[in-house]
Amino acid sequence: MFSLPVESPTPTIRYTNAMLRSLNTPCIQCQHSEYHDFTKYKQRKRGRKGGTRVKNKRRQSKPFLPSFALGNTRSLVNKMDELQGASKFLRQYREASCLAFVETWFNQNTSQTASNIDNFFVFRSDRTQEAGKNRGRGVCLYVNDRWANKNNASVKETMCTPNLELLTVNIRPHYLPRELTGVLVNVIYIPPTANETEAVGILTSRI
Repeated sequence: MFSLPVESPTPTIRYTNAMLRSLNTPCIQCQHSEYHDFTKYKQRKRGRKGGTRVKNKRRQSKPFLPSFALGNTRSLVNKMDELQGASKFLRQYREASCLAFVETWFNQNTSQTASNIDNFFVFRSDRTQEAGKNRGRGVCLYVNDRWANKNNASVKETMCTPNLELLTVNIRPHYLPRELTGVLVNVIYIPPTANETEAVGILTSRI
């Protein structure tokens, strides 16, 4: 007779709930002390033109050459609120480098504060007794402070005669070719009753 060996039962391993919980590692939440803005690491456009079309599309209302807005106001004192709103909400005024106006009717009694508008600084050539009129006349120039700094602009010449009104301002914009030291902006007004020959002669001697 043959006897088969009797296998011993396999040992059983038992775990309690506490032991199983101890095997599970706690979740550690990473906290960053600072926020990284990766938009500033954006690579510049590459290629033959280097994104020229994209740059030009973004600055549709900002031409490379300075832009000017001209007007005959016929008393600018009672239109300052309208001019203030136009310089804020109308692109033709807001993006203009200079605003030139004639027939402002400004005089020595018009304060500088009454002629100021936001984001622009003004140069005035008010009516004088030499003009021979008690009403009318006067020219002014508003310069956009995004185009030039007030400290880099100055009045070069003013004139108020019966035949001609002239305001010449020397301005150095923020961006100017190295070969140029400044830009001369002239605001000229020839009244309808003026002697055109004399007015042209004065301009020829000044330019």
